[in-house]
This record gives sequence, C-alpha cells and structure tokens, in this order.
Amino acid sequence: MALPSSGQITLNQVNVELGNSGTAQIDMGGAAVRGLFGIGSGEIEMSDGYGKSSGFTVTVSSNVANANLATLATAAGWNGSAALFFVINSGVYVYANTSGVSSVGAGTPGLLVSGTFANGVTIQNSGYIMGQGGAGSGGPIGTPGLKVTSSSTVVIENYSGAFIAGGGGAGYAVYGNAGGGAGGGLAGSAYGGGAGGSVGNSGSNGGAKPDSGYGRGGKQGGGGGGTTSQNWPVWISGGGGGGRVVTSTSQAVAGKNGGYGGSGGSVGQNTTGSEGGFGAPGGAGGGGFGASGGGVSPLSGTGSGPQGGPAIHGSHTKGTGSNWAGTVWGTS
Repeated sequence: MALPSSGQITLNQVNVELGNSGTAQIDMGGAAVRGLFGIGSGEIEMSDGYGKSSGFTVTVSSNVANANLATLATAAGWNGSAALFFVINSGVYVYANTSGVSSVGAGTPGLLVSGTFANGVTIQNSGYIMGQGGAGSGGPIGTPGLKVTSSSTVVIENYSGAFIAGGGGAGYAVYGNAGGGAGGGLAGSAYGGGAGGSVGNSGSNGGAKPDSGYGRGGKQGGGGGGTTSQNWPVWISGGGGGGRVVTSTSQAVAGKNGGYGGSGGSVGQNTTGSEGGFGAPGGAGGGGFGASGGGVSPLSGTGSGPQGGPAIHGSHTKGTGSNWAGTVWGTS
C-alpha cells in the first residue's frame, strides 16, 4: 500500500509502509526512510514521500559494465512483481563497455531497462551512468547511457552530484583516425590511434610520428588527430581515445592539423590543414559526453561530425526537484 499522494503523511503511515509497528521509533534520516522517499542525502520533507511504496531494493555499490537491471534484480532475490527500487551509490560507475554504433539509440548502453515490472521500477542514481563513445575508425555514434525498452512504469531520479551521459560521437577523419568520443571510445589502431579509457581514467594518447605531435587522450572528450608537416601520408598520427572519468575538463590536445576533443557536453573541433606534401589534415576531435564529434575537413566543406549518444533513450518519467538535480549530458 503506497503512502498518500497528497495532503498529510504521518510517521505512523511511514512506519507501516516500511513494515514496522506504527508507533515504532523512526529515523527520518536513516537508510530505510531515504530508500522509501528516494532521497539519497540532504534534507527530507514529508512531501517527498507522496505516492511512494515499499518494495524490493537493489543497491549497486561497485562498478558494473553493460548492466541489465532486471538481471541484477533477479539475482539479488527480486520476485519479479514487487515494486522495484534500483539504487546506484555515490561514486559508482554503471557504464557501457562496447563499441560505437551507426544509429542513435542503438548498441549496448551503460544500463538497460527491459522486461516487465508489474508495480514499476524506480532508478535512484547517485553515481555515474554513461554510454560509450564512438570509435575513430568504427562505429561513429556514441551509445546511450541508459536505455529503456520496457513498457512498464520507469521513474528515473538523478540526484545532485550524479550524472547520466551518452557517449560522445567520434571525430570525422579524412586521413588517419580521428579522436574517439567520451566514454571510452576507441580511436582505432591505424596511425597510432589511442585506446579508450578504463573506468575513472582518461583515454590513451594517439601515437606520434616524427614532427607530428599527437592527439592526447581525453577525459570527457576524445583526442584530436594529427599529421606531420611533411612526407604525408607516411607520417600521420591518430587521435587519442575518449576517457571514462568524471570531470568537466577535456585534456584532448591535437597534433599538427588535427582537431581538439570536446569537453563534457561540447562538440569536438573540426580538422584543419590542407592536402599535399606540406600538411594533410588529421582527424577531428571526438565529442564530449552526449555531444557530436568534430566535423568534416576543409577539403570537403564544413559540417557536423557523428552524433553523441542520448543520455536516456526510451520512455520514462523524470524525477522532480531534488530528485532531478544531477547532470545530464545528451538528450533525455
């Protein structure tokens, strides 16, 4: 039985909803009440409990890749019918570990919500849900952070300090490999493309050839590709890989004639340079979380690079107020 959806909520009602005696001592800042009210930290008001009901709680306390919510809940003992609360603790990464894709919303997300939830599911995020960036020589579009294919009621609460982010789009490459997008996107292997970052780390630098400089691995942005100022195409460097690290600052530095990677939520820079033996254009920079990669080379005109993945793809209901105070990079 749920708490009232309006008007007064009494401590007696809260206790009963939690399975306690109505007159039992209650700690409004305790884990039980916070779990029921969906308030991970800070001040709690009785109105935060409107419509909330006790159910089965699954808590994610360590990093997990390619998470399937129903699979994790069932393994934790969920009976398949109780109202489900899926709690991601502060500092925990739920992330995609896959490759970029060629259409928006496709591919393996950081967290997949599929199947049937008879009494609904509420995702209470205090951590980091992220997609994977597009590869500089492969799938150009980033994957979603969170993907909903279930037709059941899915409520998403994203608390202050948390974020949900789509992977960044890869940069566009004319020669060599462009930078991978944020969220661990690869930059490929040809011409020294850098690998995407592991959880909590920047991507690897792209390789450097003589006189070329290199595309540095990004934090929330992919590295830019670079070329030499001579002897093209023998000396040409790939872009750095996008990182999986929580910061709003990109460390994606371009080599000669390459584009910069974007910081969180920012588009990667376009390529620069000109064709010929005195400086062919390198790859463009990968995009930050949820943002597009750098666009086409001056040789082909201007335009946008591959898209970033959506933060949340699929039908859902957002929390309100303090239950939707976290950061979102990408559409939702």
